[in-house]
Amino acid sequence: MRKNRIAVYAAAIALFALLAASGCGNPQGKLQSAAGAENSGKYREAAALYAALVLETAPAHRLPEAQKGKVVQPALWQGEIEKYVKWLTEPAAPFGGTLKNALEGLERCAPRAEADNSANTSPAKPIDSLPAFAAQWNTAFNPPPPNTIDWDAVVKNAYGKNFSILRVSAPINYTYEVNIVSRKTSRRIVFTLYPATPDEKSQILAPLPEGEYTVIVKSSVDFQKGQYWNSEYTALPTLTVGAAPSIINMSLKTTVNRK
Repeated sequence: MRKNRIAVYAAAIALFALLAASGCGNPQGKLQSAAGAENSGKYREAAALYAALVLETAPAHRLPEAQKGKVVQPALWQGEIEKYVKWLTEPAAPFGGTLKNALEGLERCAPRAEADNSANTSPAKPIDSLPAFAAQWNTAFNPPPPNTIDWDAVVKNAYGKNFSILRVSAPINYTYEVNIVSRKTSRRIVFTLYPATPDEKSQILAPLPEGEYTVIVKSSVDFQKGQYWNSEYTALPTLTVGAAPSIINMSLKTTVNRK
């Protein structure tokens, strides 16, 4: 686990280095640097700069870790989940400005650049009942012990807001930093998908309301003898979440470059 944390810290350092490399300290200047790389046909470089600017511009909220539901006080856990739901559903800044320009630039360049990461996303499968939704929600966020809080009300609220469940999985050995940016609220959620173990699958469930999302992924892996490999930030094809609760399976894939 310590190596995983080191990999995440290294990814954050790489992001700051990329922003610094643009030579500009303000978003408009960074946007111009990305546009300059794009106009020069350096689509991989431009995509990385656009992606970094998206992550800098879109305010973030970390996806609550499911295991916390087993250890924190029930009322605190309920509050954390309710805050997550509000973050994704309450009105925020209009979609526009630097974020819109960066996302549009990313959409132009990403298909023209060799991608380090990709994903197989299956068609959405409808969730046709509250009990079926509750089973998925409770996997995403472990419920507290029975009769401690009104957890059913939390689940019903999310179901009433037509949340769907994005189930993200990944191959063994790789660590993924995943950012999901909402085009509706201009907000994003972020989580880290750690490598699978003999006792635990490499899988995270991220509940999302209706909307279109840009998913930006960075992968890394530690090999023996201290070798560390990592990818560039990659924008996956637009993720569309429908108006009715459903399950969407996304399986990440990667190629990495030695650093």
